[in-house]
Amino acid sequence: MTDDSSGDRLLQLSVYPDGVLRKIALPVEEGQVDEELETLARSMVKTMYEESGVGLAAPQVGVSLRLIVLDSSRERDRPVVMLNPVIVDTAGRAVDEEGCLSVPGIRAKVRRHDRLTVEYETITGEKTGFEADGLLARIVQHEVDHLDGTLFVDRLGPAGKFAVRKALRELEKYGKE
Repeated sequence: MTDDSSGDRLLQLSVYPDGVLRKIALPVEEGQVDEELETLARSMVKTMYEESGVGLAAPQVGVSLRLIVLDSSRERDRPVVMLNPVIVDTAGRAVDEEGCLSVPGIRAKVRRHDRLTVEYETITGEKTGFEADGLLARIVQHEVDHLDGTLFVDRLGPAGKFAVRKALRELEKYGKE
């Protein structure tokens, strides 16, 4: 971890098979948003950018809370912080390649909804939401899965799971050392 003058720091990533990645994250309760949670969100954004990710869920940094950050902008300058996100509507299907900061070295094609509507709370407590399609819809689904203890490799069909099994075993071996 490194610090900067704002108190934001780079966070250590939880890597498969870390148990926090399989837990259902706890909701952020009303009144729970404080300076510590705001710093966590900023540090998650900083870590996401440093790791060249487009999304990051709190369980991926060892915190079992329903908090995600994402940024699908080309300029990487429009981060979104979402507390307690809920996907309320979906449509369409698309298959595209995914990877994950918590499952390093593995990429695979995953079938997901192509469009969705998500509702969430902002760090200031405002209830809001948006409709998304394409990459942004994929990011939201991937990160919300993390809050439910699901990894992208869980969404693979039999052939996809067979293709990544050796790499997952290597991560399991590394995680036990």
